[in-house]
Amino acid sequence: MPSVCDHTSVGIIVKNKKGHVLLIERAQFPPGWAPPAGHIDKKYGSAAEAAQRELEEEVGLYVRQSDLKEIHYRIHYNKCRREDGWFHWWWVFEAKKWAGRVRVKKDEARAHLWAGPRKMQELIAAHQLDPVWGKEIFPKLLRPKLVLGKK
Repeated sequence: MPSVCDHTSVGIIVKNKKGHVLLIERAQFPPGWAPPAGHIDKKYGSAAEAAQRELEEEVGLYVRQSDLKEIHYRIHYNKCRREDGWFHWWWVFEAKKWAGRVRVKKDEARAHLWAGPRKMQELIAAHQLDPVWGKEIFPKLLRPKLVLGKK
C-alpha cells in the first residue's frame, strides 16, 4: 500500500554554466521530465533540507542550504502516486552553487538532460514535462526568459 501524501513538495532548479536547466525523466509516476523534486515528509526538518537531500538522492549533486534561494511557494493541484495526493504546497529553490557530477539514480530517473530555452519550449509545447512543472511552475518562473531567448 502506498504511503499517505503529506501534501508538501520541493523542487530544485539547477543550471549549468550556459544557463540550461537540469531535468530528469522520471522513472515513477507522474511521468515526464522535471527538475529533481520530492515530498518533504517528516524525515526532513525544513523545505531547504528536503531540497538538499532530494538533489543528492536523485542526481548525486551537492548543495549547501545556504546556496539555495527560494524562488516560488504556493499550492498546486497536482496528482501524485501517494494515497490522497491530489494537491501539494510547493517550495521551489534555485541552487546558486552546487558540486558534483550528475549521476541519476535508476529507481528515480531514466535519463537526464540540460534544457536550454529552445529545448524547454519544445518540452512544454509537447506536454512532456510533468504537468505541474510544464503548466504551472515553469511558465510562471521561466516563460518570460524563454520567450525573450534570455538565459
